[in-house]
Amino acid sequence: MELGLLLNGRYYSPKATYDEEFAKYSPGHLLTRFIVADLAQSGAARYDFLGPRARHKYVWTEQTRNHAHRYIIRPTLRWRMAHSILSTFAPRIRRLKYA
Repeated sequence: MELGLLLNGRYYSPKATYDEEFAKYSPGHLLTRFIVADLAQSGAARYDFLGPRARHKYVWTEQTRNHAHRYIIRPTLRWRMAHSILSTFAPRIRRLKYA
């Protein structure tokens, strides 16, 4: 399953998923292949994977764009502490995950 948005000739793919039981058959890549073929036929110019870099995206392209996270935090001590933890540790964990 893929949930996407086509806007001004660019397809945005914020969410794709499949049953992990079929992972060895690369259903995500098959789905992307069919979507890209359909988009090319309809005249779309770009397919944007969105999100941080990940190994599976490099099968399709070596071009990347920077990805940023933005948080809306309540101005309380509790949420400022949460923001401090998020801004300190989350980027480090993401770098490990997507390295």
